Amino acid sequence: MKEIKKISVFNILISFIVIALIIGIYVNNSIRINRVSTDCNLIKEEIKNMVQTNDALRIEIEKLCSFNRISEIVGNKMGMKYDDKAFGTEYIKINKSDIK
Repeated sequence: MKEIKKISVFNILISFIVIALIIGIYVNNSIRINRVSTDCNLIKEEIKNMVQTNDALRIEIEKLCSFNRISEIVGNKMGMKYDDKAFGTEYIKINKSDIK
């Protein structure tokens, strides 16, 4: 007759505990990955909104710095006018001996 090997209750209990720990660690890691993924998506959305705001501010800066706008403000408030003839293509030559 073959002898039947008895499995002890202690070994079964230890194996259940080990399996429960492995499953617990797996579930904990899955939850942590989901949280990190959610945080990452929120940060990406925030970055996208900041880039859009930054682009809008750059466009506004370009509009405010445009020559037409500045010349209009200077013309209306200070009475100054831009004249193309004021800026000729002539150059002034200065010798080093003239500079003191």
